[in-house]
Amino acid sequence: GLGDSGSKLCKANMKYGLAKIHYWQESLGITPKATFISTLI
Repeated sequence: GLGDSGSKLCKANMKYGLAKIHYWQESLGITPKATFISTLI
């Protein structure tokens, strides 16, 4: 990542996005396997 404020915000929000995807997968009876592909380290 660039190490700028946008990169930091994206990294912080990523876990909430994954949790939301896992929630919907579980509610649909799908094994939760959400993945984000990112350049952030």
